Amino acid sequence: MKTCYIHVGFHKTGSTSFQQFCGNNRNLLEKSDLYYPKFQYPPQKGNLWNHTGPISMIYKRGRIALSEKSSNSKDRNDLLTMNQKAHLKALEQEKNLLISGEGLSCLTHDCYQRLIEDLSDYGYNIKVFAVVRPPYSFACSALQEKIKGGRYSRLIGLNPSSRKRQVKLNEIPHRSTSIATLREVFGANIQFHPFSKALAHPEGPIGFCWEQLSLPLPWTSTETTSTVHNISLNNLQTRIFNRINQELRGQRNKAQRSKSGLKLIRQSMESLKSGRFLLTEQEFSFIEEHYIKIKQDMEQLLGPSFTEEDLVFSDPEIKSDAVIDALARCSALLINNSRTP
Repeated sequence: MKTCYIHVGFHKTGSTSFQQFCGNNRNLLEKSDLYYPKFQYPPQKGNLWNHTGPISMIYKRGRIALSEKSSNSKDRNDLLTMNQKAHLKALEQEKNLLISGEGLSCLTHDCYQRLIEDLSDYGYNIKVFAVVRPPYSFACSALQEKIKGGRYSRLIGLNPSSRKRQVKLNEIPHRSTSIATLREVFGANIQFHPFSKALAHPEGPIGFCWEQLSLPLPWTSTETTSTVHNISLNNLQTRIFNRINQELRGQRNKAQRSKSGLKLIRQSMESLKSGRFLLTEQEFSFIEEHYIKIKQDMEQLLGPSFTEEDLVFSDPEIKSDAVIDALARCSALLINNSRTP
């Protein structure tokens, strides 16, 4: 019987690197009796091997078999129809199947059920796996990613030591709700793994994820699988970027908040050096109550090994000259870009 492996992330656990490896080595994977689907994406999409978008789009509408049968126009060439056909091809082929997308961890209960029913109808056993960061580590990483994507976080400041105590923030990024839903839907068919185990694997997160497929490694020991595809902002870059996002909020002209605009902002700060992004101790105090609740929920769901971590904080003092230089470079790049025809 065929097996469908579903890798549901989570975010910030090397998922992009794993997807890029699988997408760039589809022929190699097929020699290991594993099919990795190729879908169509909008022109602005960065990672063309993350299956989240196509799978979500399909199963928000209904089951793939029902969608195909109810379509009155077989010649339609829109994105949804093309991806329905690609997914149907993946279901009908005879090899094992791998679906990977960190956003798949956020689907609704109904979407999961439709996917399960389709996989069952096409003769697949289902094995789901997820790699989970501990709550503080995940929150810091997810906040950095949110800011890098152009969104403003009122938790993160440029000079946190001078901030007066504010109203407590009762929400930081977390995955305890998704974990509970996944366990409810997939039961014994899902396995969760601490991110520390993936990092400790000799081949890194890519090798660890591959190990979950119960297949021999499709590469030799001389080949590297540790390529990083999603480069994070450091602490100083994140804080300056967040300040820029605050200024750009609500602007009618969205050009500066487009992908090209965000890329220019990142380029203006490439020379800034500092450690990885972490909350300051004061910032953590604003969300500590919520963090404790998340930690308790995760321990109840997965056990204490998934929440073990050292709470390390960043230095609250930031040199103003570095901030001024970065903001000046950023402003110049954005102004020049807006003038370019």
